[in-house]
Amino acid sequence: MVKVTITACNRRYYFKLFIFIVMKKMPILFVIMLQFIGCGLELTKVDINLESGFVPELAVSSYLIPDSLIKLRLVMTRAAYSTNYTKATLKKATIECVSINQSYDLSQNQKDNYIELFSNELKPAAGGIYKLLVETLNPTFVLESIDTIPIITTILDAEILPVEKSSNQLGKMKFKTNAKSIGTTYYELVILICDKSSLQPSNIFYQIPITTNNQIVTREDYYPSLLLIGALEPQSLLFRLDIPNEIVNIDFMYRGNAMISSKGISSLDHELKIELRSVSYSYFRYKSSLYKQGYSATGDLLYGMASPVKVLGNIAGGLGIFSGYSKNDTIISVAGRKGLND
Repeated sequence: MVKVTITACNRRYYFKLFIFIVMKKMPILFVIMLQFIGCGLELTKVDINLESGFVPELAVSSYLIPDSLIKLRLVMTRAAYSTNYTKATLKKATIECVSINQSYDLSQNQKDNYIELFSNELKPAAGGIYKLLVETLNPTFVLESIDTIPIITTILDAEILPVEKSSNQLGKMKFKTNAKSIGTTYYELVILICDKSSLQPSNIFYQIPITTNNQIVTREDYYPSLLLIGALEPQSLLFRLDIPNEIVNIDFMYRGNAMISSKGISSLDHELKIELRSVSYSYFRYKSSLYKQGYSATGDLLYGMASPVKVLGNIAGGLGIFSGYSKNDTIISVAGRKGLND
């Protein structure tokens, strides 16, 4: 049995924490007024058995990328906070390239808590359609999914502009939607940073949060509202477009790494990789609902908990995602600056 215990809290501590977060987004006079309001909530200790009635399901996780080896993760779900894992026995796993009517058997590596499926023969191609079939024993599952890899969308231009007296950087990217696309097309903007300062130069890019005021992005319902107090910045920007052969400009903002010394605050030299992904509808729907679930689970100190959000996968007979995307990127060198305020 897994138990979650909720005990009476130090009200003064949590109220101060609440004030600290609110101060970042609310006028100072309103914050001062809140300091005089008490928190009359009393919490009672309860025991919750999260494993009671829980039935494990089989889940798949895989993204298809052109000219890359295929890897899938196969795992049985478990109750929250549980350390009990259920393992299924793989009977069969194949991926069919629908356009050429050819199937490829997937090999497996048994890991501690999941099965890794892979193929050294099949390398997906942009524009291809791929169908997944997985069968297991003990317990018995039959999973199926089909998805496509959109063709690459090329970045036409990109630049990074400094924000005065701040370690924030303003980015701009321009691209042209595919003239041959029919209906709605879906995209994801990802940025990755590589430190190039003399203190600790590196060749490793890692993904960082990104924000925007562009209505093309902020109109999507996953994007956090300005009224959502304490919300983390998105890890990427997902958006959709309905007009083919259109020139599109997307602006974004990110915070570069900074260093505090006796001389003040300085940002560091770095390289920024701007990656534009053309994603399938299944990818867009899954990632958007995943972000929405994260914000819902975190809740809001002012408005309380939101309604639960279901992550929308595309696996028939199970859970998870089997989807594709293609990508185009460009790298920009950004010089560090001195004399910053934050």
